[in-house]
Amino acid sequence: LYLVIYAGFAQSESESMSKNITWAYRKRFEEGRPVFRYSCLLGYRKGPDGEPEIVPEEAKLVERIFDMYLAGATPKMISDRFRAEGIAIPEKKMTFCPNTITAILRNEKYCGDCILQKSVTVDCISKRRKKNTGEAPMYLVENSHVPIVSRAIFNKAQEELAKRNNLAAAFSILSLGVPFFQAGEEMLRTKPARKHKFDHNSYRSPDRVNSLKWDTLDSEVYQKNVAYYKGLIQFRKAH
Repeated sequence: LYLVIYAGFAQSESESMSKNITWAYRKRFEEGRPVFRYSCLLGYRKGPDGEPEIVPEEAKLVERIFDMYLAGATPKMISDRFRAEGIAIPEKKMTFCPNTITAILRNEKYCGDCILQKSVTVDCISKRRKKNTGEAPMYLVENSHVPIVSRAIFNKAQEELAKRNNLAAAFSILSLGVPFFQAGEEMLRTKPARKHKFDHNSYRSPDRVNSLKWDTLDSEVYQKNVAYYKGLIQFRKAH
């Protein structure tokens, strides 16, 4: 009985601490003050004033990734090149696999912006987190720090990501036989499993991986992509 009581007290204390920490972070987000995980962020480190500062050697790698991609290379080709050259950042969790390259290309921090509260804690005991799909407000802070690539280059990379996705969709939808594509594909859905990792065979995965990311539907890029898919389906029906 004493163990049950003590366990109850411990759980209550953990929940209280978690709520206090969550409140502190959300207050920081509301004020437009971003939080950086430098161990997983190529190109930046914490400066003497506590603000992010650019690491020149790493920033060159980020710029190279964007340049190579816009020149026609795929994430796998970029990954293969980096690995062949033996490029590594020992002090950071960077493997330069294709998924990491894609995550870098999609990361708004590299153009100086920051989306806050992308994920939320669902269990204060296990500390398990999931992608924020509406459970809590998200905040966009523009020009929050010094960028590594220009906004024009970043936006061009997002357009190129969508364009390549659309090309693959055209092959699928307009091919002979019954076309198949996963629900959410028209929204450029990705299935993040953990940091810089994606689940490519998610039929047994939970909803946090397979759920539709409705919070992205307002994006102009995604709206154009949904319209493109509708056009392909209408074209197939007509012909």
